[in-house]
Amino acid sequence: LKEVMAPATVKYYAEYPANSGKYWSIPAEGDAVGWSYRKDWFEDPKEMEAFKAKYGYDLAPPKDWKQLRDIAEFFHRPDQKRYGIAIYTDNSYDGLVMGVENAIFSFGGELGDYSTYKVDSIINSEKNVKALETYRE
Repeated sequence: LKEVMAPATVKYYAEYPANSGKYWSIPAEGDAVGWSYRKDWFEDPKEMEAFKAKYGYDLAPPKDWKQLRDIAEFFHRPDQKRYGIAIYTDNSYDGLVMGVENAIFSFGGELGDYSTYKVDSIINSEKNVKALETYRE
């Protein structure tokens, strides 16, 4: 597995108990989220100029959540049937968890203590709250 899969995927989806080096499954899904964008929108000189005037930096694929939010806001024009962002989400398990987990982990948060199974004061940590607020925006 180590030769063909990302180390984090093997560690968190195949190894049990944690840090044992024993593998009990072959990960089929890593809850990875990918983003794509309209290159023609990003390279349009008028859009580039308007974006820089509004946000103070060049229009480019986002490097962080703030930039993602700015870009989504900028391109959100429902009257033109143009939407700044489309995120897969609904109230089912995968629809909610896949996106939220990625936000939490990218903010440095955790879902709990994997050795003690404790979630109190971890799941509602400052990092997790900030991640959820940002994701909701």
